[in-house]
Amino acid sequence: MVCKRMGVVFFSVTMAIFFSGCGYHNPNLRVDNTPSATLQVAMWENHTNELGLEAIFYQSISDWFSKSRGLVLVDDPGKAEYVLSGSIVSSSSPALAYGLYERAKELRAILTMDITLTHTKKVVWKQSRTIEEEPYKVEEDAVNTLRNKQRAFLRISDKVAERLYFQTCTSIVELEKNQSSDPTGR
Repeated sequence: MVCKRMGVVFFSVTMAIFFSGCGYHNPNLRVDNTPSATLQVAMWENHTNELGLEAIFYQSISDWFSKSRGLVLVDDPGKAEYVLSGSIVSSSSPALAYGLYERAKELRAILTMDITLTHTKKVVWKQSRTIEEEPYKVEEDAVNTLRNKQRAFLRISDKVAERLYFQTCTSIVELEKNQSSDPTGR
């Protein structure tokens, strides 16, 4: 008799938990699960002597935003509610560690960037002179050193892309909440 009651109680609790869920919802989706916004990731300007750096950033940023169900990436800026643009202002590679005879063993890739998010041509936020850096090893072979530098740029671009993804999604959600609470758009 006690086992039967325990079974009924266990079944009831299990079903209540199953049907109630945890209450989590994706904040980047509207209530009807449609994407909350359209975004164009613009090709960044590259003011450095590092060829292809703008393509590395474009790819990393696009990869991060393509994972989102809350945003739709568009190529045409005329169809985008939001535009994420940027500029790589400078790059440098100062020595980080020295070995025998004052020879550099490790360098640091340093990139300075300007980044802007706009909504219908109005600036939502702007980051000026953002600096990111990543160390890389100096090899005996110049080709391998260059490969290590490219890997450092990839790591920097992925860190920046991840940060921009979360910052942009948060900004869009906050902006849309403010717009929905103020129907006049002021």
